[in-house]
Amino acid sequence: PNKDIVNELNEVERNKTFVDKMLEYISAKDVKDSVIYKAARIDRRLWSKMVSNSDYKPSKDTCILILLGLELDLKSAQDMLFRAGYALSHSLKRDIAIEYFFANKIYDVDEIDETLILLGEKTLTK
Repeated sequence: PNKDIVNELNEVERNKTFVDKMLEYISAKDVKDSVIYKAARIDRRLWSKMVSNSDYKPSKDTCILILLGLELDLKSAQDMLFRAGYALSHSLKRDIAIEYFFANKIYDVDEIDETLILLGEKTLTK
């Protein structure tokens, strides 16, 4: 077998799942989980399902809401989305708008939803 692939797969940091890294951010912020899932407007049952399974893959919007709750900068948010298998695309007006809010450290979900409505796009909170 190709040793390079095996070595790369064993690099722990690069292979942390979205949930693993999310829990790491929460721990680093020294806040209760509830502070984050309430800020992200995530149902407690869904949160529980996520944290009990490190391979859980939330929807793109759920990821974005969590990243807003964590108040991550754009680079960290992009890394986290990538870990969940998503990206913010420059070919989608909605993604460009969401990227703007991360880039400008604006984490107010209501403000973001209002902007998305003005753009004729689907809101984060449905």
